[in-house]
This record gives sequence, structure tokens and C-alpha cells, in this order.
Amino acid sequence: MELRIFGGIAAAFFAYSGVALAVEQPVPKGPPVKAVCDQSLRSVANTSHARMTPCIVRRGQIVIEAMYYQNASREGGTALAAYPEATFRIGLTPRLELFIDAPSDVAKSGNAGQGVFYFTHPGLGLKAELSSSSSFASSLSIETRPRLHALAHLSLLPVADATLTGAWMPRRSNLIVTAQAGAFWFRQRGMGHVQRMAATYAIGVTAPIMRKTWLMLQFRSFSVAAIDSSAQSSGTLSVQHEIGRNVLANVQLGTAFNAAGHSKAHYLGFGFTIRR
Repeated sequence: MELRIFGGIAAAFFAYSGVALAVEQPVPKGPPVKAVCDQSLRSVANTSHARMTPCIVRRGQIVIEAMYYQNASREGGTALAAYPEATFRIGLTPRLELFIDAPSDVAKSGNAGQGVFYFTHPGLGLKAELSSSSSFASSLSIETRPRLHALAHLSLLPVADATLTGAWMPRRSNLIVTAQAGAFWFRQRGMGHVQRMAATYAIGVTAPIMRKTWLMLQFRSFSVAAIDSSAQSSGTLSVQHEIGRNVLANVQLGTAFNAAGHSKAHYLGFGFTIRR
């Protein structure tokens, strides 16, 4: 039921936004309205693993995103620290960006208090801008070997993902509503070469809370949390603060709402986005 609600919200969001773009209305007189993708660092930065921004890096620029997070699960199945979770985003053309997920060091809790340490595989992806106006922007991204999201079961082995993201800013409002729908392909340790696909949905709201500081609330759902498991939904709260024009700091707190695949995780993370 939860999954259908998330899917319906995402479908309605994209349908409404498409109609809004098709019927061009005159901009009312008054203070100029900033575009969704105004090339500020806040608009470009991804402040969670869901990568909830449709905006791409300007051609010739490099944006570096890095994060440290630590999670745990009351139901078992996940307890780790991961860093630097670094992504290098490079603007190739006015509508296309290349991004590379560098290997991260993972420290995982083991039996009898012993730890397990390993490096993740690098990931490679492309993000293409589909549309951009003052009130709406959308993009499509694909990636091989994406990062494992912060609330996932540790046995998952990401293979690829594809996501469609759209962001809408109501007229004369500082709120930005973002929706995302996609697919996530994965394998699982102990399951041989069996591969599964999970549908993913997410919706988020970003609002300014003080000068150069924004609050984002995001809800996300996976149709399959692990092989032979049920769906799982989660929520993330993120606070972002701009330090100058080219540095953005963020702190995030997330939790799964239901147990699935023997895991019901929560996490705390912090990181930086740097533009060069």
C-alpha cells in the first residue's frame, strides 16, 4: 500500500509539472523569481544518497561531494561507518554531467566485536538535463555500481540504477518540491549471481530556515529491500548551510520506517559540497 501511494504521488507530480510547462503563463509583476536551477551551490548539491536534485554542474566546472555516515539496525543486518563517500561531478556540456563515485572505506561490525574493513567499487554515471525553467526542472541519470544507500542491508551488491528527477518551485514561494522515480538493480551475498530489480520512489521538500541555511525533509521507498523481502520506506532530515559561494555543509539524520530483509536501520551523517 505504501509503495502505491509513493508511486501515485510521483506519477501525479510529473504529470502536473508537464502540464504546467506546456501551458506557459505570464510571470506576474513583482520581485524576480529565482529559477529552480539557478546555479547556486545549494541548487546543484546532492545532500542525501537519493541525489534529489535535477540540476547539473555547469560546463567546465567540478563539484566534489563527500560525506561520512554511521548507521546501525535494531533488527540486525547493518552496522557500519563509511567515508569519504566522495563523488566527483564534472560538467561536460550545458545539459550533460559526468559523475564518478570514488571507492569508500567501510568499517563494518563483525562477530565477537571484531571489525570487517573493505573498499567499495568505484561507480560511473551520466546525468542529462531534460528541462529547465524558472519553476520546474527535470533530469535523467544512469549509473553502474552506484553507492549502497545509507539504510540498505549490508549484504546488497549494487549493480546499476536509473532515476528520473523533477523539482518544482511554486510561484512566489521559497519552497522546492522534488520527486524521483527509478529502478535499482542489485545482487546479494550468498545468493550466487541472482539479480533483482527494485522500483524506487522519493519525494522531498526544501525550505529556507535562516540566511544561507535550508532544511530538507525527504521520504523514500524501495519496492524490494532485499531478495525475497518486502518493501521498505524511510525518511531523511537534512540541514544545509552555505559557507561562502563554493562550500556547502550538511548534516543528515535518517531512519527506516519498517523492518525488511532483517534490517531496520537508522543513520547519522555529515558532509561537504565543494565547487571548483
